[in-house]
Amino acid sequence: MNMKHYMKWLLGFTAFILLLLGATLAYTKLSLDYEKERQNGAQRSGQVQQSEQEMARQSQTSEVQQNGQGAVRQGEAAQQAQTDDSAAEAAAEVVDFTMLNMDGETISFSSLLGKPVILNFWATWCGPCQSEMPHIQEAYEQYGEDINFVLVNLTDGKRDTVDGVKEFVADAGYSFPVYFDTEMRGAYSYGAYSIPLTYFMDEKGMVVSGRLGAMTKEDLAQQIQALLGEAGQIVE
Repeated sequence: MNMKHYMKWLLGFTAFILLLLGATLAYTKLSLDYEKERQNGAQRSGQVQQSEQEMARQSQTSEVQQNGQGAVRQGEAAQQAQTDDSAAEAAAEVVDFTMLNMDGETISFSSLLGKPVILNFWATWCGPCQSEMPHIQEAYEQYGEDINFVLVNLTDGKRDTVDGVKEFVADAGYSFPVYFDTEMRGAYSYGAYSIPLTYFMDEKGMVVSGRLGAMTKEDLAQQIQALLGEAGQIVE
């Protein structure tokens, strides 16, 4: 090979190497860009999914709260509709749910109507719930013939179980009726997102008054007197 041919071959080989190097660099850059874009896309997808889940949680929480607030507003609607029989009847429609009694039987809340009702949501781990229970027991002993006491335990199967609640009630010496909301139907229907929560209802299940938080003996007595028509004003 003479010098002229050798120089042509060397130039061609060098150009080929440069071309190959350029292609390698270009491929590497494209791969990095693709990986970066893929990660960004995954991150955006995760953010969208997280946002959708958060919106769903907020929507559920809002719905639970609205259910409870709506139940309390039934009483207000009934008072405004006293001159309109059809409206009063609609306002008095009970929000029903099923639960277990102490014998393990499934019953509906509506089956406990027929006379005024005190519907109380509670749990054994709830300190404020425990503080008002002696007052509820005393009221039950005095008004148990005139009022249906419905104490609904939020029996989630973890912090509260059916057997654990029965033992708690027996040890405390309580005799008021206890029911188990094992599927959280009552808690959801009446917005028991914070306890203790108590509703005072007439014999048709219409909410007359609601109380969030522990009641003193005086609070409970005034609510009961108003529920039975022995006082002019309900204390909330």
